[in-house]
Amino acid sequence: MLEHPSGAHDVVQFGDTIILTDLASGKAQRVQLVSKVEAAGAIGTLVQISPDSPVGAQLEGRQVGETIRVVLKQREVQYRITEIEPYGD
Repeated sequence: MLEHPSGAHDVVQFGDTIILTDLASGKAQRVQLVSKVEAAGAIGTLVQISPDSPVGAQLEGRQVGETIRVVLKQREVQYRITEIEPYGD
């Protein structure tokens, strides 16, 4: 069970839902940072990822507006963090 203080904050924390924008395509994606056990992949439009995943490893502690770079399927992808939805809101 996730325990996280509710309320707005500007840094990605465990349990948050993050809106990422792919800088190449402009496509936005919603991901939630959860434990490896809880990570269920795609649930509707939400993708649950763990800090052990390539994207998840880059997110914790980042802020809105920051850009992350990850290698997915042998290609580099750049995402901008465009919004943080705190867990429990």
